[in-house]
Amino acid sequence: EIKRLQLPPQFTDEYDYYTILGLQEGADDARVRDSYKKLAREYHPDKYGNKSLEEKKQAERIFQIIAGAKAGLEVFN
Repeated sequence: EIKRLQLPPQFTDEYDYYTILGLQEGADDARVRDSYKKLAREYHPDKYGNKSLEEKKQAERIFQIIAGAKAGLEVFN
């Protein structure tokens, strides 16, 4: 049985960067970096190389959202 990769709840609002990264608003750069690294390791598309095409695409989408949130917070901080 293949475990389906589900879109975690914090990724439903792609514009709330702090929520996406699991942070409190106003988190410093170090916390943003740490949270990004943790999530990036978990959802990196290369980690889903042996999974179904659907799971790979979902991982890519999540990874892009995470990267976008980090980039967005870097601009604002």
